[in-house]
Amino acid sequence: MRESRLRLGVMLAMVAVATMACAAAVPAQESGAAGPVVVGTNAGGYLLTSGDVVAVTVLLEEDLTGKYRISDAGTISMLLPGVVRAAGFTTDQLATEITNGLRAYIKRPVVQVNVDAEASARRVVVSGYVAEPGAVLVPFGGSLAGAVLAAGTTPQSDLSQVRVTRPGQPGFILDIEGVRRGDMSGQAVAARDGDLVHVPKRADAGFSVLGMVMEPGVKLLDPQDADQLDVLRALNAAGGVKEGANLSQATILRKAGQSDTVDLHALLMEGDLTQNKPMGLGDALIVRSADRITATGEVMEPTTFLAPEPMKLLEVIAQAKGLTPNADLKKATVLRPEGPLVVDLEKLWGQGDLAQNVEVRPGDSVHVPTRDPEEVLVVGAVGTPSSIDIHRARDRSILRVVETAVPKPTADLRRVVIHRVGAPEPIIVDLKSVTDEGARQANVEVRGGDLIFVPELKKVYAVGGFNAPGMYALTDRMTAMELVGMAGGFRADAVPGKMQLIRATQGNTEPQVIKLDFRRMEKGLEQAKIPLVEGDALYVPSRDPSRRGWEWWRDIIWSLAGFANFFR
Repeated sequence: MRESRLRLGVMLAMVAVATMACAAAVPAQESGAAGPVVVGTNAGGYLLTSGDVVAVTVLLEEDLTGKYRISDAGTISMLLPGVVRAAGFTTDQLATEITNGLRAYIKRPVVQVNVDAEASARRVVVSGYVAEPGAVLVPFGGSLAGAVLAAGTTPQSDLSQVRVTRPGQPGFILDIEGVRRGDMSGQAVAARDGDLVHVPKRADAGFSVLGMVMEPGVKLLDPQDADQLDVLRALNAAGGVKEGANLSQATILRKAGQSDTVDLHALLMEGDLTQNKPMGLGDALIVRSADRITATGEVMEPTTFLAPEPMKLLEVIAQAKGLTPNADLKKATVLRPEGPLVVDLEKLWGQGDLAQNVEVRPGDSVHVPTRDPEEVLVVGAVGTPSSIDIHRARDRSILRVVETAVPKPTADLRRVVIHRVGAPEPIIVDLKSVTDEGARQANVEVRGGDLIFVPELKKVYAVGGFNAPGMYALTDRMTAMELVGMAGGFRADAVPGKMQLIRATQGNTEPQVIKLDFRRMEKGLEQAKIPLVEGDALYVPSRDPSRRGWEWWRDIIWSLAGFANFFR
């Protein structure tokens, strides 16, 4: 640059730090690749937000022209003028901010800012009852409803109670049920980079057909088709009735507890459509046999067997080879012509309550429903972001759950966050105090529905003449002397007597540069006690006389930008 090159010096080092802390510029596309979609300069009044990528053009200044991603802090970091606030501005307003900052270095700067829509896609994590849970890339301008649709809805998806959690903000509930009917009003909530979206299970996701049918069990049904459900459609979903069924005494057990008798003989043999009674989500159609007992649901081997006389409930379960791990023990049901009888198997097995071991008569059906999962979602700096079912877990501690998700080496275990439904504020947990100090009170129990976020560690940087330059995790009360040790000490050509601590500042102000005397630091004097803060960079020059000073600063910029893109 014409006038700015003489002033790079410390300012470029400052930008190097900000480059790492704010995720720096986005690498240019390879030649020959399709060009990005670029929104016009004013972007229709669109307000920029974290995750957006802006293409900044500074006339006649190639070093400043480039693409920059807006950081979680809402800023971009340029070589000059440094860190610039971007979130909440239109592209025209951002161009004005950059122009004002550049006037200290360039006469009459001309700046244009556009949004790179292709590069501005948002990464949203969708969990819960969707077809393909996981990370979804939402196009620029896309909505949270679009993210859920991209993950795929199922008949079990409760789109009226979608839970959204945003970094640094309280969670909220989003109702996008209308998208099933083509109502896209829920599209109004735009997706943001880093959003966590959880789709819960519908309370009534289908209907049941039990007893003497070919394929007994729960049948899922899309809610938009619920008004078309009737007895014939239910029988068709179950593959029809079995030989030996008592067609004259089928029963519809309504969700609300009432029951209706259905004469399947009149319906199927005589065409009496008055018996084709309507059904709803949560209803059960039971087709009996006068001399048989049926066991369905979460049993190991659903079965219908000959039973000439009554038998106890435990004997029926034994005929079905026991229960599956997904059985809802509190809601086992004996279905009888006079109405259902709910039995608590937990009381029977856990407390020896023999009153729950009821008599099952020929013609009855025993149905053991599927329990609702007690899932917690673990995301963030973990190797396997996933939903974990804690229903049968003896150890429900936060430590156990996070360990199951395998924390990354960069995980900040001192600031694990639990977002809990109904809680006014997130719960912050220091897992390091649990593992290192035995603070058992901090090892809280998780609950079904919790969303656990494991953040990344804060970073500091060692650049220049170190044996192992790079990015390091910032620990409590960490000092420059400790960072020197972590970076492997100095190379043979390093000049530790000219070491500098470069500390980023917000806005367009000059960076803070602290000269360090390594000899005094080795003696444990005051400079050795200076605590580091997030984003600090420790720079040590080398003795190579063939390189000008500003070239060293340039190299710091490129090396740090490379680290940023590598770890992004």
